[in-house]
Amino acid sequence: MILTYIRVTIRPLGPWRVGAVGQDQAALETLRDNAGRPALPPSSLAGSFRACIDEAARKLLMGQEKTKDGKPEASALWFLGTRLTGVEDGQPEIRRRTATAVDRNRRAARNHGSHDVEEVYDTETIQLYLRHEGDPAEALRLLGKWRVTIGGGISTGLGRAEVTAISYRTLDLSHPADLLARVSLRDAGPDALDALLQGGTDHKVAAGESLTLLEATIRIDGLNLPTQDLKDQLRPEDHWFHGTRWKGILRGRVEYIGRSLGLDICGAEDQQWRGCGKCAVCEVFGSGETGAGRWSFHFTPLKPDHPAGRTRNAIDRFTRGVAEKKLFPEKTVTSQARLVIGQLDGVETHHAWVLKALLLALRDLQEGYLGIGGRTSTGLGSVRFEKLRLGEELQRFGMTATTPEAAEGITEAEIELERTHRSLKEKEEKEKMQHA
Repeated sequence: MILTYIRVTIRPLGPWRVGAVGQDQAALETLRDNAGRPALPPSSLAGSFRACIDEAARKLLMGQEKTKDGKPEASALWFLGTRLTGVEDGQPEIRRRTATAVDRNRRAARNHGSHDVEEVYDTETIQLYLRHEGDPAEALRLLGKWRVTIGGGISTGLGRAEVTAISYRTLDLSHPADLLARVSLRDAGPDALDALLQGGTDHKVAAGESLTLLEATIRIDGLNLPTQDLKDQLRPEDHWFHGTRWKGILRGRVEYIGRSLGLDICGAEDQQWRGCGKCAVCEVFGSGETGAGRWSFHFTPLKPDHPAGRTRNAIDRFTRGVAEKKLFPEKTVTSQARLVIGQLDGVETHHAWVLKALLLALRDLQEGYLGIGGRTSTGLGSVRFEKLRLGEELQRFGMTATTPEAAEGITEAEIELERTHRSLKEKEEKEKMQHA
């Protein structure tokens, strides 16, 4: 028997989370081990790898439920386990942040929409251990160009990672020396495999670059940092502008643009909105009905080293003077940053208006109709674009803007194309219902 043991070193490019079923219904918890530390089951990475390979490779490496003979076939590639290491010899840390759902009609926080989300920070590396039976050449080739995703929240920038190293060792158990090396291991788990791989071989990593829809160099002025006291230290999450915030801001504006054009866009009235799964915005941005969207809004690293703080007073509307006991702090940061929207899947022809609406939403940010973060109605969170680069997907639709101001308007033909597609889709659904 020929067995190959493989260790893949993965470097996370930001926070990640693997969901867990918790007792707190108002919190999205992440999976923990028995010691309360963040856990990453190998099955999560197996799903990521499976999604990145074609059907022929899945049959070769990942097994089949039924073959031509009607019998199941076991996987040749086994995902054995993972080991996490933190930055500076520490441990990865689970941090909880508060988020809120948005009322699409009022464009403000939804009543009873506040909830907590747990995410894992400060992960230096993830060691993934695998075992392959037979010739490992194809498995190593695919692992070498694997675009890794970890857990959930991919469309909001969570779970982005890359393969940095692959080590492997092939054992022929018909040879006494290889058999002895396998059975004489003293340790267990990752330690045993690390000892076995000490005499192994390195495989070249040639991971392909992730597709980018667009990227921009921006300047954020006066981003609000929630605080109870001006003396409060910055929290680790203050060094990031979360992808879910970018997605919420830009999606809300695209929805508004679509409704202004007379298109049927969901979400304006429903307090318990989860997405209709039918409109173009749901198809591109994702929803509870359609699952993950076709774009990924990356986390934006900030440099809030010298935040500005001041104390503000609320105004008494009757006396038009300072309201008593209404003193509150305000801490803000100005930072150079990058906005990156990745591409998880391609869009269809009738989505052209959504692509243009996204660029128009960026123009609204540039012109001050929108802001990011809190207290934008008081002038905080303004965004200035210094450089804009469009990816191949936007260029494929004839879009070449290098600044938000140069974004093209949506044409009547593109609006009519979306309406035609929607009516055909509804007709097909009615026919299915009639035949059911």
